[in-house]
Amino acid sequence: MRLTPKQEAFIDYYIQTGNATEAARLAGYRAKRESTMRSIGAENLTKLDAQIQARQKELASTRIADATEVLEYLTSVMRREKTETVVVTLSEEQMDFVPGPDGKLHKRTVKRETPKTVEIPARLADANKAAELIGKRLMLWTERTQVGLELPVFLGEDEIAQGTCSVKDLRTGQQVSLSPDEAVELIRKGISELNKGSVILEK
Repeated sequence: MRLTPKQEAFIDYYIQTGNATEAARLAGYRAKRESTMRSIGAENLTKLDAQIQARQKELASTRIADATEVLEYLTSVMRREKTETVVVTLSEEQMDFVPGPDGKLHKRTVKRETPKTVEIPARLADANKAAELIGKRLMLWTERTQVGLELPVFLGEDEIAQGTCSVKDLRTGQQVSLSPDEAVELIRKGISELNKGSVILEK
């Protein structure tokens, strides 16, 4: 559906005001009665509903920063390329001589303070925080927990003949005879109980 200039304007003004009647008036529609203007606004609102929603989504997507934009901003803060405006007070002393009651000249010092805005680089604390956020986003470092699981597996002639293996828990001293699948499941269960992070298995 090709939109007329008035319809395009109606969509824009409706998104701005949220009022169909006012949007129709601002878009250039003419009516002698207010009720007629309301009808024009309501008709456009119904007819152009899909276009209005599409425009709102388009505007929303431009307002919300994507991952690249966020990372670029954090990078500029980390490199202290971003600046912030602060107000500083400049002090200035002026000295002159004024006549005193005794007819002599006396030194007088006048101190003047003038506020001034200046641009300074991003604070070091902000730069460090930005670097930390970038590192987490790029997974430059992860927290790991090393788990020591003391479950040696014994495989002798008898176990080979029987198709089993002996697994001993060195923490409790208990030794059991299991099938290979059962031994693997026992080890997995032990890891699951001890695991509080990314597991590093020692060979």
